[in-house]
Amino acid sequence: MRTAKPVILFALANDQQKSLRLEEEESAVRKSLAAAHDQGQIEYHHLGLTTLDEIYRNFNRFHNRIVIFHYSGHSDAEFLELVDQQARSSGLSTLMGLQQNLELVFLNGCANKAQVEELFNRGVKAVIATNAPIADDKAKQFSQQFYEALAAGKSIRESFDTAASFLEHQAPDLQVTVRGIKLDTGEPIFPWGLYLHPDHADKTLSWVLPEPPAATGSDTTEKVSLPWEDLELNRELVELTFTGMAEYAPEQFEAILEAYDEDPSGARLNQLQNIVLENFPSLLSIQIRDLFSPPGKSDGRLRLQALNEVYLSLTRLLCTIAISDLWNVALEKQQMANPQDFVIREEYRQDLQRFLQVGSPREAASFDYFWLFGSIIRILIENGSTPYVQEFSELQNSLQTSSKHYEAYRYMEQLRNRLLARDIGVDEVEPICLEAEHHLGLLLQKCAFLCKFQLVTIEEISVSLPRRADVPVYLHHKSILKGYDYVNMDQSTLKRNSSVNNNSIYLAREIETEERPLNLSPFLVDENAFKVKRDQLPKVHFLDYLENGTIHYKHAATMQDEFVVRNAFEDMQEKRNYRRTYKDVDLLFQLIDLFKADLKLN
Repeated sequence: MRTAKPVILFALANDQQKSLRLEEEESAVRKSLAAAHDQGQIEYHHLGLTTLDEIYRNFNRFHNRIVIFHYSGHSDAEFLELVDQQARSSGLSTLMGLQQNLELVFLNGCANKAQVEELFNRGVKAVIATNAPIADDKAKQFSQQFYEALAAGKSIRESFDTAASFLEHQAPDLQVTVRGIKLDTGEPIFPWGLYLHPDHADKTLSWVLPEPPAATGSDTTEKVSLPWEDLELNRELVELTFTGMAEYAPEQFEAILEAYDEDPSGARLNQLQNIVLENFPSLLSIQIRDLFSPPGKSDGRLRLQALNEVYLSLTRLLCTIAISDLWNVALEKQQMANPQDFVIREEYRQDLQRFLQVGSPREAASFDYFWLFGSIIRILIENGSTPYVQEFSELQNSLQTSSKHYEAYRYMEQLRNRLLARDIGVDEVEPICLEAEHHLGLLLQKCAFLCKFQLVTIEEISVSLPRRADVPVYLHHKSILKGYDYVNMDQSTLKRNSSVNNNSIYLAREIETEERPLNLSPFLVDENAFKVKRDQLPKVHFLDYLENGTIHYKHAATMQDEFVVRNAFEDMQEKRNYRRTYKDVDLLFQLIDLFKADLKLN
């Protein structure tokens, strides 16, 4: 990506003895800056639970690109408390002073005003610091309001005043200080102050985020050939993905990985490729396969799109599983003695509502499914529920605490938005391909637990009850969505002693024996399950968007073909033609309405 982009670096540090709700503050700041990040105005980087080594590493990595350094955690007059040690302000101030473009240091901890002078002595231009202890909720609100104002185009001074004004309404007795000068009468008890180095005061006060880069218009149909023989495309992607598979299923894959490490030849790499394709869900495997084909290797623009489509299918699948699990948990909690104990925080409720309010292809193409996934997992954890896919908790924790996985997610989101904006120049295609392959590989590695699950579509169910049989057997006509070729997938009849819902897609570790596999409908559906005359092979679609009495689904493997479910027709002939093609589709409208009602999202 563009290397000149300014960086906002967010660091937090917590501990078990003095726990703060710092992740909520980071989440609020991330949301505030998301649009500016995606539009290319800045790069937002979250260091997770921060060590001193991590701060130094990132200050070196982004040397002279950091414009704002934000610290959230415990502090006092001399120290910032990190995960591994207390960082003396005198040492950190030297590090910060070496950043020529650093406009602001934001110390959102308790009573750290005494550190300002040391920072000024080292050349830091402006500091937001505190002269008193601060409460978690107020710290979050102040940060959120400051960065929302900054992202809206306000200057540092205007953003500070906006945040201060917001808190003054929340707590009218608070007062504001700027460079130690009271703006109100009486003792200044407002915790935050904006302190400015006298040599930089005017310029720093008026500093604003840069404008979004103009689209170059160069992302056309022009083919960009990659020297893929030299670049060894796919190797890192395959290695990272297979390493994750060996971690989650060592009995199956560890020995194969060890053999590859001893002999990483092309033949061994091809073996790993095939195993990856054979074990991931089909909607992912088919797209990963496109990366391994000659067109996916040689044409850079096609490859960028293919990398993006793998990422989209991955995030949509994770989100679909999580939201289906959330629905089940909400229903279970409602059946308990105290259904009010199931609580969805307002900010997470808004994330769910935004998902259901997506109303166009453009909105669906830019919706952040990974963000919604994280919100859903937080809802489950806060309500004392273990996710159906237990590995989801580890994945969410990694996104919060591991900078490499969070950066991988943000990179792929930024790539998606740049592809939509068509602003990737010819000279950028090759380096972006390589970097995107690395980041997508990190995410596939972390999500390799999917290879342990079965994704199964159930088209219809019949009952077998032979003479003198004690119990009926339910015959499920199914397809197991695993592997990279629909033609060869397992479509044998599944026999179970209990029935699941038909016209549905399920996730299970063992569909044959698992009593309650996870139903993913209506968020993931098989179009052929609703056809009057069924085709032989499934056609799997993600819920894409809702519009004017229609549900739009997007083909999970191609991300292009649509399955449109209609609830209203202009004339009777149109309705009759539709009904001759599809049946029972009203069920999908009913399910979406039930989901909204059960989670109180109407």
